[in-house]
Amino acid sequence: DTAEQRILVQAAPTAQFFLRDTCENEFVKFDSKSWPGAGFIEDELWDFGINGATASGPSARYYYGAVGLPEVRLIVYNSKGCKDTMIRPTYIAPKPYAYVQYENDCQGTPIDFTNGSTPGSGNIISHAWDFGNGVRSSQSGSTVTYDEFGPFPIQYVVTNSFGCKDTSNSTLEVYPRAIAQFSYNPDDPKMLTDVSFNNESQYSDRWDWDFGDSYYSTDENPKHAFPNHATYRVQLIANTSFDCADTTFQNITVKSIPLYWFANAFSPGTTEDRNDEFGLVTPLTIHEYKLSVYNRWGQIVFETENPNTKWDGRINGELCPVGQYIYSSSFKSPENEIMTYKGSVLLIR
Repeated sequence: DTAEQRILVQAAPTAQFFLRDTCENEFVKFDSKSWPGAGFIEDELWDFGINGATASGPSARYYYGAVGLPEVRLIVYNSKGCKDTMIRPTYIAPKPYAYVQYENDCQGTPIDFTNGSTPGSGNIISHAWDFGNGVRSSQSGSTVTYDEFGPFPIQYVVTNSFGCKDTSNSTLEVYPRAIAQFSYNPDDPKMLTDVSFNNESQYSDRWDWDFGDSYYSTDENPKHAFPNHATYRVQLIANTSFDCADTTFQNITVKSIPLYWFANAFSPGTTEDRNDEFGLVTPLTIHEYKLSVYNRWGQIVFETENPNTKWDGRINGELCPVGQYIYSSSFKSPENEIMTYKGSVLLIR
């Protein structure tokens, strides 16, 4: 006797899944990419391989709080009652440790940012900096200059070769830099006369003045008299409590004052060798000098264009008679102003 029966062999499903974010202290994400074989997928069961934790559905996630190597299992059932299982050991990798180093500094000063991060496992494969001022970097370290002062949020993200990340958030304090500036009064200062310096610096609480003539001051608004006519380079260093200094300078032209003298009497031919010459006496530098001396009849008894040459009271090698003599002198001052002096001098013996 013979019996026949047809048996329909249904295609089994194929269990397959992918995972993401396999890092400690993170939710690991599982996505099923299983194939039903015959019919349709009716159920998917997950076993996360730790503490009996399970879930169902085409996707799942589980928080692994520590490094480990759990076996994750996915069991797939199709509508024909067939099943398949995929088992995958899953490495829960250590996260890297993000550590940054920098020092608070002054506005306008290059600030070095370095990292002392560790990968946790594998290698560090990327860095991501945000310096809080619109500047970003993917380098291991950077140097950044801040044009403004204030607090700036610093964010640094490090990623290791397992895709695990760690983030460091901190705050950089950029100190304000002093802005050095000053004015002075009067606008056309003269030698040996006080000049008032007005400090107009911003954000400063300390000041160092250099007047360019070997004199200095730490006053906020000093006064200073320059010893001679010249152009002086006056420098001001304005500083703050954080040593964020700024420097400025101005070239100040100091004019002379009329330090010119002609004696009203002299005694040439004496044995004392004092007061025995007549001419201009001045500590200033002059030019285009001319001196003429006349007797009572208007005759020239002496003439020179050299301010260092004085009249010795002689004419043609002979001493002139005692009496009054008239002189006339002109020259240009250090500021090229024409100076004229006229008068009389008494020759005595």
